[in-house]
Amino acid sequence: DERDPAPRALLDRLSPITNVGLLKRPLLMAYGAKDPRVPAANADQFVGAARAGGAQVWSIVAADEGHWFEHADNRRTFEILAVQFLGD
Repeated sequence: DERDPAPRALLDRLSPITNVGLLKRPLLMAYGAKDPRVPAANADQFVGAARAGGAQVWSIVAADEGHWFEHADNRRTFEILAVQFLGD
């Protein structure tokens, strides 16, 4: 229960946004704008914080996807981007 101070403190310590400054490697973020589990605003915030901290971040946001890339055209675009990212 995040309303209890002890679990809340643990969740805060484990939070990706809390630890964004620890990034040392390039990051590829791929997410759907309609994700019910990880709101796009949270992913956008993480990408912005990572870039502000000096991290190299590549990102792709699929407007018509949720938590997974289910549409073939989005998966194909992601795969092309991932190959380019890994080749860098």
